[in-house]
Amino acid sequence: MNPQITPFFTKTILVGVLLLNGASSFPGMKDIRNREPTWSPDNAKIAFVSNRDGNPEIYIMDADGSNQRNMTNSPAMDIGLAWANDGKKLAFVSNKGGKKDIYLLNVNSGEVTRLTNHGDVLTTPAAWSPDDSKIVFAAGSHRNADLYIVDLNTNQEVRLTKDDVLNAMPSWSPDGSKIAFMSNRSGNLDIYTIKPSGEELIQITTHDAEDGWPRWSPNGFQIAFFSMRDGNFEIYVMRADGKYKHNLTKNPGSDAAPSWSSDGKKILFHSNRYQDQEEVYVMNADGTDSVRLTNGAGGK
Repeated sequence: MNPQITPFFTKTILVGVLLLNGASSFPGMKDIRNREPTWSPDNAKIAFVSNRDGNPEIYIMDADGSNQRNMTNSPAMDIGLAWANDGKKLAFVSNKGGKKDIYLLNVNSGEVTRLTNHGDVLTTPAAWSPDDSKIVFAAGSHRNADLYIVDLNTNQEVRLTKDDVLNAMPSWSPDGSKIAFMSNRSGNLDIYTIKPSGEELIQITTHDAEDGWPRWSPNGFQIAFFSMRDGNFEIYVMRADGKYKHNLTKNPGSDAAPSWSSDGKKILFHSNRYQDQEEVYVMNADGTDSVRLTNGAGGK
């Protein structure tokens, strides 16, 4: 029997699933949503997902929130983005053609190409290997999903996990030796690490609340994640072995989807703290000086 699916899963993971099954807006959210921010490797640009044009699409803006522009311009639902380490491409999940697969966007030309033919890729973000030769992603159903690694040179897929549980939100360590991800295999949503070979599965959070969206710091010493352990969604950091967890946001709003800058000094996230409107924010890596970068369908 599958472990119990929690409210966190229903509200956060299923957002993408519902969107790609035809929902017209982000469920349970107001008007324009700006979410899932991620830095370009040179920290000059930020990619994010917005439904300001009527459906979720991939946008890019300058690091200060200016010059926001739609990169996909498609009637399909485009979500779950990940920036390649060379800064040239964005991977994202789309239901173009009626099935959910990973596509690659050339940031300079705007060209979009299909990478996988899996058909059931979850819309939670995938992650590139440090050398950009592979992408790890989750596929399956919202109750039973496994991690897969696709080789960009051969398009061959390798199944990393084989469990009757949810495995999602993978993040590759900077040295390529481990992949952090979220799973409910213990009966609760926690964060785990595993080698790309599928060996050495280690559980690194054990809290009764839900933990998700793990993201390695650039030096590999820390992992940022979001958690419900303080009663609402907050951004935390911990040592890569799971010790010394620290709440960075401490805000009554819902804060989620952390993304480190390549120098480790800043963290992006999305939050509904401003008028219950989900927007992109940036803060120092110690949680200070939070600044809102988006404002509905407009700029800063």
